[in-house]
Amino acid sequence: AATIEGDLLVAYVPPAHSGAVSVDMSALKDKVFANWLDPSNGKIVAVRAASFSNSGTQQFTPPAKNASGFNDWVLVLATSRRAFSR
Repeated sequence: AATIEGDLLVAYVPPAHSGAVSVDMSALKDKVFANWLDPSNGKIVAVRAASFSNSGTQQFTPPAKNASGFNDWVLVLATSRRAFSR
């Protein structure tokens, strides 16, 4: 799911999924910061420090098992680092 403004994209990756998730980056309006959210405890895991371009397709591979021992994750792509502050 992506906002109409193009500033946020969220994708749930279920436990049965394996491998990378492919995202059309043109759904976002500016450079993108990517993080994984562990749905079992709410902790955020940065994909990398640098931002991603908002063009083309990008592959994102979920981390290993989450804190509850399952493989489900939430991919959060945002055009601002503030989206990840608490």
